[in-house]
Amino acid sequence: MIFRNSKDKLTTEDIVNFEKNIKLQLPKNYIKTILEYNGGFPEKSFFRGFKVNFSSIKYGNYPVEESFKILNDVLPKGFLSFANEGGGWLFCFNLNEGNDYGKIYLFQNDGEYNLLANSFEEFMAELSDDPDA
Repeated sequence: MIFRNSKDKLTTEDIVNFEKNIKLQLPKNYIKTILEYNGGFPEKSFFRGFKVNFSSIKYGNYPVEESFKILNDVLPKGFLSFANEGGGWLFCFNLNEGNDYGKIYLFQNDGEYNLLANSFEEFMAELSDDPDA
């Protein structure tokens, strides 16, 4: 899948340092994607009607490494926002060890969060170019 408006390329060292800083392990397929495309809009950019804007890990406005610090007191412990839908709702990984590791949730601006996908692969497979899908 191709991404538009991606930021500067990341290195494996950037990812390793980021994981050390946040003390969490990123899902392998997510790492593969962000090494190729550091944020941006995928060509199929809708998930169940929500427009998905992937955040860059570093570089650009509100990269993941900065938003993690800001959202640390807002999101549940071990959650990492990796994308948003433009209206304040966040797509988040649960990076806590255990059965929920790697699951993706939609965190709403009222504090509610709902399970969207069991993995990054499942999330990516469900992306569509149809805003009504």
